[in-house]
Amino acid sequence: MNDLLTSFILSIVEGLTEFLPVSSSGHLILVGDLLNFTGEKAATFEVVIQLGAIMAVVILYWKRFIGLLRPQPYVRFAGVRGLWLLFLTSLPACVAGLAFHSFIKNYLFHPLIVATALILGGFIILWVEKRNFSPKINNLNAMRKRDAFQVGWMQCLAMCPGVSRSGATIIGGMFLGLSRKTATEFSFFL
Repeated sequence: MNDLLTSFILSIVEGLTEFLPVSSSGHLILVGDLLNFTGEKAATFEVVIQLGAIMAVVILYWKRFIGLLRPQPYVRFAGVRGLWLLFLTSLPACVAGLAFHSFIKNYLFHPLIVATALILGGFIILWVEKRNFSPKINNLNAMRKRDAFQVGWMQCLAMCPGVSRSGATIIGGMFLGLSRKTATEFSFFL
C-alpha cells in the first residue's frame, strides 16, 4: 500500500478517535500494524498527526484556553491557580514516564498489548458507568490541589498504549468524585 493511502486511512482513524474517550494512539498502532506501517516512520507520523489534532482543538476553542490563562473574578479555575492544577495533574505522569520510559517504549507498544488495553478499557468504562457515583465536585472551580494530583495518578494508566488519556481522566475523575461533566471538561484542558 502506498504512503499516501496509508496516511489517508490513518488520518481518518485519528479523526474518528481523537474526540472520543478511546485511545487514538492505540488505534493508530493497531491499524498501522494491519497496514504494515511500523517503525520510526510510523512513530513520527503518529506524533505529527496527533500534534495536528491537538492544534485543531486549541484553534477551535481558543477563547476557552485564553480564559484559562488570565485571572477572572469569581473563577477559581483560571490564571495561576488553574495552571497550577493542570501542572499538578501532569506531574505524576511526567515522573512515572521518566522512571519507566524504556520499559514503556520497549515492551508496551505491541499490538497484542494495545488490543488488550482497548478491550479492558471498554469493560472498565462500562463498569464505572453502571455504578451510581454521587459526585462531590460538580465544576472545575471546586477542584482542589489534591483532586488534581489524584486525577494525575489515574492518567498514568494512559502510559500503556491503548488506554485513552481522556478516558483515564474522565473515568478516574468520576471514580474520585468528579461529576462526568467536570471530569470531561478537565480532560479537555489537559
